[in-house]
Amino acid sequence: TNDSPFTYQNIVVCANLRTPSGTLAEVGSTDFLAGTLRPGAAKTFPIFFNTMPEGTVEFFPRGVNYCCSGSVTLTSDTFSVTATKIVDDGKALRVVGELKNDTGLDLTGGTLSAHIAGSWADRIDRQTLACNGWVPDATTAPVAFMLPLAPGTRNPTVAIEDIAAYLGSSIYAPPVTDVTAVGRPRSASGLATKRVSATISNPTTAWIALEGVCLSLRDARGRLVGTASVIDNLAYNDRFLAPGAHLRVAADVEELERSTTAEAAAYGQATQPPPPPVAIPDVRFG
Repeated sequence: TNDSPFTYQNIVVCANLRTPSGTLAEVGSTDFLAGTLRPGAAKTFPIFFNTMPEGTVEFFPRGVNYCCSGSVTLTSDTFSVTATKIVDDGKALRVVGELKNDTGLDLTGGTLSAHIAGSWADRIDRQTLACNGWVPDATTAPVAFMLPLAPGTRNPTVAIEDIAAYLGSSIYAPPVTDVTAVGRPRSASGLATKRVSATISNPTTAWIALEGVCLSLRDARGRLVGTASVIDNLAYNDRFLAPGAHLRVAADVEELERSTTAEAAAYGQATQPPPPPVAIPDVRFG
């Protein structure tokens, strides 16, 4: 709990584990507290030790107090799980959901930390949101991640720890049209997939640098049941759209449940024309 009048971020908590006699047995730490901790706010966090003898644990939190933080923390209820599926012979839980940005600010670099309810060990830390973490104001961002499952876990549910992002600037959403979805073979996880394709256009008079592109699937009730970020699939030059240019993107998206429609979103910002690609010399050895 932050009982000071200051807002802190980049919080790290160290812990000493002592035996009943007072001997120091282990030292642990965590930096899972992403985002900010405002006055009066509290967060729950895990610290892992190799052994757990009876004794006492001493905590030493520290953080950085900035006047004007460039990051924000979203509450856990801004994220809603829309579909889950147990995969990998019961060893993992595939999760799909949506994050609602109601901060009044454009956000970039969005990440999410989560664990299986009741098991802090089965967790992920700072998973980048789909669309490469870009979430314009008053929009929802698709999220897909996988949590490990302990053997024999039944009816697993997801607990959100932290949702954090940076303040964005000049986010532009270029038009995305001609979205199609075609059935494909099952993925390595055994899930059904569809090949989703879409066309991104630049109707402006400036070059656009694409920073986030995501392709998603929804069921008959409009629930998100699959999503994939495809920005890393694009070649460097394809991430820059000239005025009037069009770009066709495609990726295989896993279906956690049967889908009926597909959608796509793209985000970027105005930029200068990119430098020409650097030629790679043909180097031969021997």
